[in-house]
Amino acid sequence: MRHCDLPLHLCVKPMQFAPSSWMEQINGFSDISSGACSAQRGIEILATIFDILRLMARKADNSAARHEYILRALQESGTVSIESLCKTFGASLATIRRDLADLEQRSLIKRVRGGAVPIGPLFYEPFRNDTSFQDKIASFAYEKRRIARVAAGMVQPGQTIALSGGTTTTEVVRNLKTMRGISIITNTVNVAMELSNCKDIEVIVTGGVLRGNWFTLIGPIANASTEMLFADIIFLGVDGIDAQRGLTCTNPAEAELLRKLTAQSTKKVVVADHSKLGHMSKYLLCPTRNIDCLITDSGASRGLIAPFEKQGISIIKA
Repeated sequence: MRHCDLPLHLCVKPMQFAPSSWMEQINGFSDISSGACSAQRGIEILATIFDILRLMARKADNSAARHEYILRALQESGTVSIESLCKTFGASLATIRRDLADLEQRSLIKRVRGGAVPIGPLFYEPFRNDTSFQDKIASFAYEKRRIARVAAGMVQPGQTIALSGGTTTTEVVRNLKTMRGISIITNTVNVAMELSNCKDIEVIVTGGVLRGNWFTLIGPIANASTEMLFADIIFLGVDGIDAQRGLTCTNPAEAELLRKLTAQSTKKVVVADHSKLGHMSKYLLCPTRNIDCLITDSGASRGLIAPFEKQGISIIKA
């Protein structure tokens, strides 16, 4: 039996191995499988291959962690700079620029000189001069982003997540874009569009009749499809939530659909800034006692949250 003439160890720094060296190890593995290599030499080659695989996995994990940090930083501050990211990660300019290029290619950010900003969905363009729409977007925007980050932190890989329409739930979706292996159920066109370029997320849209002022789909078709869907968690945006009278919204058809989807979800989470607490709208979505958790912002006073705690609801202030 001849001994293969591969080097005993790759002379490479962590995470900087060369493709040619990798191919030599693959060829060495072929020698092992064909019996053209000694047992000791085979063990050495396999150990080197496993070391490289671990380095590849670590590099992928580091890249994913940087991408998640960048997206969260953009959600919080609205902008990131290459210089600050280099300092945060102790990474080179080339590494950070590759990260930003990758995120831009996935339609998750927009690169600008010296850094990046969040991408603005093109389908919002018709509403650019709609004052009421812009006011709704801007209302408690900082608080909604904080609430959304906490909500997204509840999601685990492999779960199915349902979302209602609304500005806060849209922010939740933006914080889920880097996750893999999750499914999203939505009756909201803008949520589906936000996720359209996220290849690792399955998006299930209910169908139905478009309600244009917040892109929601309602009616018999939406209701019928909702009855066939089940979720691990539903995140509910509301127009008002009162501890005694329940969750409310402004449209009866949407209330009906969300009642069905809430009933089909294992965990029910309301995402609402403090301005919604203690207020009511026209139509009952579901009783407050059906809710497991309420995520609100730090502006919610003790007096506002106490009635919900008495109902046994878990309160998180973002």
